[in-house]
Amino acid sequence: MERQEFLQGLEDALTGEISARQLQSNLQYYRDYISEEISRGRPEREVMEELGDPRLIARSIVDAAVAEEESQGYYRTESDPSARYNYREAAEEQERRTDYGSGAAEYRESAAEYRDGSDERYAYREETGSGHRFMLSGWKATLAIAAVIILLVGVISAVFHLAFRILFSPVFWVLLIVFMIWRAWKG
Repeated sequence: MERQEFLQGLEDALTGEISARQLQSNLQYYRDYISEEISRGRPEREVMEELGDPRLIARSIVDAAVAEEESQGYYRTESDPSARYNYREAAEEQERRTDYGSGAAEYRESAAEYRDGSDERYAYREETGSGHRFMLSGWKATLAIAAVIILLVGVISAVFHLAFRILFSPVFWVLLIVFMIWRAWKG
């Protein structure tokens, strides 16, 4: 594969997946890298073989760009993967448009404090009558469910362990026989 063929393949794979600025930046990086390696005396063919398939490189670049966007609050939809939406901005816009009725200022204040204090994408509060209900999803919800399950299994295990220790204890059987004799004699 030649340099121009590699760069064209990389550009084709990245077009529409990342911003134009990122596209040009990455193309310039690989142009400079190839030129630098050739100026060091390496054959172009060897440099191009080392780089490999431009589509694989493009996939890595796109994955890194998406991860960076998500960390900044952006997401993409399946219907239009090239479009970027910021869920934080969307939540703020929704909050501005919503009429909360009485107590709106207090609710907006508490919602703003919560939003500003957390970078979590999947946690939110919703107003329910007299108070707030906290909802979780994503990895925090999975972790909470796992903790509850582990706790329940531990409690059940401890109860059964104690029950079996009591049932198979010779002292239990002696006390049971003494109790049955005493009940029979009493009554």
